[in-house]
Amino acid sequence: MATRLSQSSVKQLAVEAMDARNKLLQTPSSTAEIINNLLLMEQILYMVQQSQSRSAIKALDPIIEALMAKELLCHPDMEVNILVTCCICDVLKIVTPYNHEQMKEFFQLVVVTFEKLSSTSGGCYMKMMKVLETLSSVKFKELMSGCLQLDGLIVRLFKQFLTVADSNSSAVVSEMEKIMTMIVAESKEFPHELVGLLTTRVNEDNQIVSPVCWELGEKVLKNCAARLNKPHLPDMSLRRFQHSKSEKKHEKIKLSSIDPPMPSESVIKWNGKRMRSILVRGGKMGQQVRETVPEIVSSPQSGRISVQGYTVKDINAPILESIFKKHGDIAAKCVFTDSMRTSLLEVVCEIVRLIETNDVTNIISKMEEITSQVRVAEASEINVSWLQVHLETILKRNEAQKKKTLLVEMKTNTMLVKRAARTDLKERYAKLVAAQIQFEEAKRCLKVLDSVEKKLSNDLSEFKAEKNFSVGQPIIYVD
Repeated sequence: MATRLSQSSVKQLAVEAMDARNKLLQTPSSTAEIINNLLLMEQILYMVQQSQSRSAIKALDPIIEALMAKELLCHPDMEVNILVTCCICDVLKIVTPYNHEQMKEFFQLVVVTFEKLSSTSGGCYMKMMKVLETLSSVKFKELMSGCLQLDGLIVRLFKQFLTVADSNSSAVVSEMEKIMTMIVAESKEFPHELVGLLTTRVNEDNQIVSPVCWELGEKVLKNCAARLNKPHLPDMSLRRFQHSKSEKKHEKIKLSSIDPPMPSESVIKWNGKRMRSILVRGGKMGQQVRETVPEIVSSPQSGRISVQGYTVKDINAPILESIFKKHGDIAAKCVFTDSMRTSLLEVVCEIVRLIETNDVTNIISKMEEITSQVRVAEASEINVSWLQVHLETILKRNEAQKKKTLLVEMKTNTMLVKRAARTDLKERYAKLVAAQIQFEEAKRCLKVLDSVEKKLSNDLSEFKAEKNFSVGQPIIYVD
């Protein structure tokens, strides 16, 4: 529901917007000062989104101008880049003030920011969720429809998405898929480099090393199969998309005895996607697991260590030892064979290692996948009740953090409204003081006029007396 702003609040917003614009453009600022001003702009944009009044939108003109300044679009700091892109996205939700050239510059900033995030934060895009949602919107598609020479930027964007999908939550990957599908569907001329990039990513080797990236590429190709004519697609890709479900059942994934290098996040996602199938088909659970969870091959060169009879990766061995020491053999009652138990224990160790990083943001982004894995382990009669307690604690802590963030946001908004109210009060007080002064002046004026009137009345009385005296006297005295 839109929140109506008073006239004084709108005036205050206009003052704040102009002040933020001036600080960004007219005076040399440190990175910290720029970030603070961009945060203030974000709050102003949020308030205008809530009100949607014409006068409030008009007050945004200084911000709209400032956000397209070259020094901001080309700033070297990643946090500045993120805030600028988020602020422009907020502007686009309210109004569409930018021309095609400016929209192209914005899109270039988005691509550069994604590239910076990929190299500095492990590819986690949660901070750019607002940008992803804007890019996947119909409104953005219409805004970009007239922009020319975007092929290079689009290829760079696809390359980033198809590289870092494994490091992101399912919600982020879903937005990536929407964006990529929309771009392919709406492109008049499809870059051949992009086709090569997509088909390379869905290579069978990538299905093991980067399963989420592989799945993303496959989904985009499937979504756009009609758009991508046969000349665009290699025969190998076409044949894979035409496989029936019965053919796919007999596909097997073969692993070498030496595990391929992959980050822990990818391991968690890879195991999770294959383990979810354990929960289906009831009595066929054992058969389903054999098809979906790879057998672990113990080898002197494989970098594995035996922990109470379970041969696990050396990186997971200390974690498993600690688990057994505290909770006993959590897989003792597992309904599967030792090799299957080992696979499930590996996943539990990966989850524990992720939790021990204390990176709550990263853990929460993967919570859906983690919860699915824990359910699979529980269904296999592995004791994970202690792990569920930790996950519930993390969720509660995250909810508390959300509430804190909401309270801080409400406090910030209250401060802005309070500032506007204080300004309004000062204006009204100034008017009151001026009215009091005018009242006193009018009172003095009235008093003076009373005195003048009284004096004139006295003078008039004297004049009448003199007149009467003169009329009563004879001109000639007679004896």
